[in-house]
Amino acid sequence: MSLRKLRPYAVTGGLTYQRPAVSDLARTAILHEGINLLEHAATVTIRHEDSPMYGEFAVRVAGELVGYLDSSTRGYLEPDPRFRHPARYQVMVVREGDVLTIGPAYAWIGKDEPAWIYTDDSATHPEKRSGKKFAPATVEASKVKGAFPVAGTNTSRADSMLKVVKRLELTEGETVEIPAVIERRPHEFGQNEAIGVRVGDDVIGKLWGIHAPAFGDLRGDRTVPVVLRLEVRNLWDNGVRVVGAIWSGGGTTNWTNIAS
Repeated sequence: MSLRKLRPYAVTGGLTYQRPAVSDLARTAILHEGINLLEHAATVTIRHEDSPMYGEFAVRVAGELVGYLDSSTRGYLEPDPRFRHPARYQVMVVREGDVLTIGPAYAWIGKDEPAWIYTDDSATHPEKRSGKKFAPATVEASKVKGAFPVAGTNTSRADSMLKVVKRLELTEGETVEIPAVIERRPHEFGQNEAIGVRVGDDVIGKLWGIHAPAFGDLRGDRTVPVVLRLEVRNLWDNGVRVVGAIWSGGGTTNWTNIAS
């Protein structure tokens, strides 16, 4: 994908089709009261046949589809055979007490420092919501608050874990915090109460069985957004050793007392 012009591109679909995914990002972020500008590493790819009508290019954060670049990008972007380009994703989120609202989102394509329309500087910070499109966030965060270890990253789900590490271009010795979801995964793990940890489409592990009862309200196809902490201990061509943990319940993450 070659770039004809560097500028922020509007991302559509975040207030409609992809609102649950964007809401997950909002609920796992540390937010102050009022307007927040969240920024994440992202990738832009050519859309596939199952994409809605919004545009030719899909925007993903940690593998999760968060929206599409609208049709106005066709004059500035040219697809190439790799169908993948590094980017930064910015979305506006308003916190009013416990209520979260999702606002406009943008993508900056390439590895250069983004020149966003809105920033945290006083001169370019969006002080008011008027004139911008917003929608309520979906999916309530789990009431269970705390850090829990993730099992299976180096055994039964090692292949999926390696895919995520390579997709995020992590290096040996690196520690990151990324958005993820937890959900019931009885078939993958052969246990009715098993709770899997998923990044995008990849289930990278599960919570220890002893912690599953704490998430008793997690039933059916419900998902709960969490923060996933990955510590890459070793990395080689066809394998990886990762120590993983999740933070549930929103707010500020605290990894000093991971449940055992």
